[in-house]
Amino acid sequence: MAGGLTPSFIKSPLTKERIDVLTRHTTYPANKLKAQLDFVPAVDIPHRDLPDVEISQMLPYMTMNTSKKKICLVSAIPMSLNVFMRPHIDMLAEQYDVTLIANGAVEEFLMAKEWGVHVVPVAIARDIQPFQDLRALLTLMRIFKSAHFDAVHSITPKAGLLSMLAAAWTGVPIRIHTFTGQVWATKNGWVRKGLKALDKLIARCATSLLTDSPSQKDFLVNEGIVRQEKIKVLGKGSVAGVDVLRFKPNALARKHIRTELNISDSAVACLYLGRLNPDKGVQDLAQAFAQIAAQVHNAHLLVVGPDEANMADLIEKTLAECRPQYHRVGFTTQPEDYMAAADLLCLPSYREGFGSVLIEAAAVGCAGTGFPTFTASPMLSTMARPVYCMSPKMWRKLRRVC
Repeated sequence: MAGGLTPSFIKSPLTKERIDVLTRHTTYPANKLKAQLDFVPAVDIPHRDLPDVEISQMLPYMTMNTSKKKICLVSAIPMSLNVFMRPHIDMLAEQYDVTLIANGAVEEFLMAKEWGVHVVPVAIARDIQPFQDLRALLTLMRIFKSAHFDAVHSITPKAGLLSMLAAAWTGVPIRIHTFTGQVWATKNGWVRKGLKALDKLIARCATSLLTDSPSQKDFLVNEGIVRQEKIKVLGKGSVAGVDVLRFKPNALARKHIRTELNISDSAVACLYLGRLNPDKGVQDLAQAFAQIAAQVHNAHLLVVGPDEANMADLIEKTLAECRPQYHRVGFTTQPEDYMAAADLLCLPSYREGFGSVLIEAAAVGCAGTGFPTFTASPMLSTMARPVYCMSPKMWRKLRRVC
């Protein structure tokens, strides 16, 4: 046996705690462990330090006998689970055995230990990658078949497509997908038709569908993606509402962030908070702010969030002449502090659904502005805080807001 362990040691009773320790040293065949455990491993338990361990080999930890019903939440990136699904996971974990699946390292699931949930990283690409997508689909099928989930809930387009297909083919009884925006909304021709067909496939495989706003529900129904009776909106919209105990005016946070970034109290701070991606319109915002900064010298732009598409350099070049007024911050676990520090939140996305960031900013006391998209416009017009809705050509007039 590897690791210097004798067969007699293996025959002794094994607890879950000892399995956790033992698997740091060696690999045990599932058939030898079967008689020793109170759960049945789906595959051999792997050596923890091997770099090429298959993700689905973590299944032994997910096939434990439990009286709780088992729910799996799937996203292409951990960020969607950490941010948007956090309130749902908080409550689900109190009553159910919850597993989270996304494309990322275990460490990226920020609240996993606090929630007491299982985490299984699976390489789900956000863009179209046929071979990787097929591999991810087969991995999800293996996981769903072995874990016997009672329900699978997906969010983000690619995760929805792969997990709804896998869940349907493996007989998961409850299959839910949440639509939060359509990739094809800004496309034309055969690309639009092809992507729409994939959304229709998601809708067909799911047993229930959710969306984050009444206007997006109407859009999906009118575009023939789903039947009216199959899709619902939770409450009055958004993925999970707003935690008003967290998102609230905070003078101390405002002072701290402004001091840290060298922004004076009298300055006007514009904030973009989210992923750096072309579809988010961040480059448009940078071009607009470059014009503003040339005329409004106490205007500042904060760009906060992970760079998904290597856009940071492009934005910095665009804002080269006003570099002291531009502040780049990476991913943060405290978005509410930056909202408190800002005067205006900018959401220039081309295809946003119900932008949770806007209502969170409103709760903090920060005004918001965004493009009039097919689903965002009705939401923007009903915001409690001032919200400015502009077309891309009007971004140069953003200085009037400042």
